[in-house]
Amino acid sequence: MSRVLGIMRIDQSVDGLDIFNRMLTFIPHGLDEDSYRAHEELNDVVAGVINAKTSYMADIFKGNGMLVACIGYAPEWNSYFERKGVEGAGGYAERLALLYRRDGIAFLKDLPGFFSIVVYDSEEGKLLVAGDRSGYFPVYYAVLKDYLIFSSTIKAIKPFIDPVVVNRGACIEHLLFDAIYGRQTYYDDIEIIPFGSYLMFERHSARAEIRRYFAYEELFDIARYREMRGIDAPAFLSGKLEGALNRVLSFVGQSSLGLSCGGGIDCTYIGALLKRMGVELPIYCSNVVGSDVSEKVLAEESAGQVGTELYVSDLRREDFYPLILRSILEYEQPIVHPSTPKFYVSTDIKWSTGRRNLIMGVASDLLFGGIGNVNSLYRYLKLKKILNIVPARFKRILSTILSDPRSTNVQLRMRNKLWDLARIGMGNFERASMQERVERAFSSIPSEVEREVKILMVENLCDYQQHLLNRRYESNTSYGISLYFPFLDLDLLEFAINLPVSHCVDWKNGKVVVRKAASQLLGSSFYSRKKWGGDVPIDKWVPPLKFLLRGGFLEEFFSFESDQLIDAAGSSIKVLWNLIDLELWGRLSVLGQSPYKLIERMREEGIECSDYTDG
Repeated sequence: MSRVLGIMRIDQSVDGLDIFNRMLTFIPHGLDEDSYRAHEELNDVVAGVINAKTSYMADIFKGNGMLVACIGYAPEWNSYFERKGVEGAGGYAERLALLYRRDGIAFLKDLPGFFSIVVYDSEEGKLLVAGDRSGYFPVYYAVLKDYLIFSSTIKAIKPFIDPVVVNRGACIEHLLFDAIYGRQTYYDDIEIIPFGSYLMFERHSARAEIRRYFAYEELFDIARYREMRGIDAPAFLSGKLEGALNRVLSFVGQSSLGLSCGGGIDCTYIGALLKRMGVELPIYCSNVVGSDVSEKVLAEESAGQVGTELYVSDLRREDFYPLILRSILEYEQPIVHPSTPKFYVSTDIKWSTGRRNLIMGVASDLLFGGIGNVNSLYRYLKLKKILNIVPARFKRILSTILSDPRSTNVQLRMRNKLWDLARIGMGNFERASMQERVERAFSSIPSEVEREVKILMVENLCDYQQHLLNRRYESNTSYGISLYFPFLDLDLLEFAINLPVSHCVDWKNGKVVVRKAASQLLGSSFYSRKKWGGDVPIDKWVPPLKFLLRGGFLEEFFSFESDQLIDAAGSSIKVLWNLIDLELWGRLSVLGQSPYKLIERMREEGIECSDYTDG
C-alpha cells in the first residue's frame, strides 16, 4: 500500500501545506493505522508519501535545491544505482536526485520496477511527476486556477474540482472499448499520467505537458523476433518468470506473501514454479457463488497440485450489489469489470493470516494472446487466405450473406468509413498515434497473419493494461493489500513483445507458450484446461438493475430516453452492464446519491441485497 501526492503553487498567496493536508484527509487507509507518512516543502512545492510498513518502498528527500519523493516496487534499484555510478549512504530519493541532476529525465529510460516519482528542481522551477512502464501506480492530476495537484488516488483530487464536469467523450469511449486510452478520465478537469509517461509542469507558464519515455513497441527487434522462432519458448518463459519471482522474493518477506489464484492457468503455473524453487505460498481464492464454473473447485485442484494451503472467500449474489456500489465509490469512476467486488471478500482473511502481499498472474492474457479478439483475428486471417482462391464476385456475395444487416445499416449511414475512423482512434487521437506507432514498429514482420495478430496483441496491451492495473491498485491499496505482477517484469516484457505469434496462438487456443510451460510442470492435461469460472454471471445478476436507467444520471446528462431505449439496452447483456456501470457511477460520484438509499431502492424492486457498509 503506497501513495504519493502533492501540490505546486501557481499563485504565491496559496497555502500549499494547507491544501496538502486537506488532500490527505481524502485518502483511504483501510485497516492501515501504522502507515509511514512523510512530506517536505520546497518553495512552491509540497510533496509527500504514504506507505504501509509491510508493503512497497517509499522515500522522500530535500536538499541541494531539490525535492524528490518516490514510491514503488523496486528490487533492482540498488544495483541500478551502482551501474549508474550513483552510490552512497543516501536513500532511494536522494540517489534519484543525484541521478536527475546529472542525467536529467533520461534516467527514466532504463529505470526498472514499478513506481511513481516526483522531482522538483528549484533552480529550473520545474516539477516532474513520472509513472512506471505499465502504469500500475497511477498518478491523477488537475491544473486549477491557482495551483496544480496530483495524487495516486483520484479521491484526493476530485474534492478540489468545482464544478465537477462529466467528460462525455470518455463515457462514449467507455461504451466502445471498455477503457479510455491516454490521459483522459471520466472528469473533464482531471487527467491521469499514461503508462511510460511523465508530467512536466512549470509554474510561470502554468502549462502541464505529458511526454513519453517508454512504449511497449520500442522493445521490438525484428532480428530478435527471427531468432526466437526456433527456441524452446516454454523453457525460456519459465526461466524468465523464475527470475521475476526471485526479484519479488528478494523484495518482500516470504512470511507476508501469498498467491492470488482462482485455479486459472497463469496463477497455478506460478504456484508450480514457486514450488520448484522451494517456495510454498498459501493460495487465496475469491470465489463467485453461482458462476458457471466454480473457482473454489478449480483452486482446490490447483492447491492440491502445488501442495499448499488454500483460503477461499465467497462472493454471494446478495453481497454483489452493495460491493459494486462500494467499488465505484472508492474508484470514483466506472469500474468496467463487474467482478471487481471479488477483491473485497478476501481482505479480512489476508489480514488475519498476515499475508498482505499477493502475487498475481495478471497480464499473461494480454502478453501472450489470451484475449478472445486475438484468436478471432487469427482465424479470420487464416480463412481469408483460403478465400483468396474464391472469385471476387462470389466473395462479395459471401461477405453480404455473412454480415449482420444491422451493422451494414449503421456503416452505410456513417459519412466516414468505419476503418477510416478507426485509423484516427475513433476520435481519440492519442489512441490513433499509438496505433500508428505500433503498426510501424511491427511492419517488418513479413507474414500478414503474424504481423496483424502481433499488432492487435500489443494494441490490446496498450488499451487495457493500465486500466486493469489501476482498478486492482485502488481496490487493494485502500485496504492495505499490495500486489505483485511477475508477468510485467521488464525482462519478461521484452521476451513477450519479441516472441513470434506461432508460440502464442493457434487455431484453438491463445497463450500457447504459457499452456505448454504449465503442462511441463503440472501434466499434459493442463494444456487444454479451460476456465470459464470466476466472472460474475452478469446475465443473471445485472438485468434486475435495469430499473436504474429510468429517471437517473443517463437521462439527465445524456438524454437517455428510457421509454424508447431501455429495451434496446437490455438486448445485449454486455451493453446493459456498461450502461448500469455508468449509471451507478453518475448517481454516486456525480449526483452524490446515497449508496444506502440505492440499496433500499434495489430491495423495493425485489432484489435481495446485503446491507451497504463503508470500507
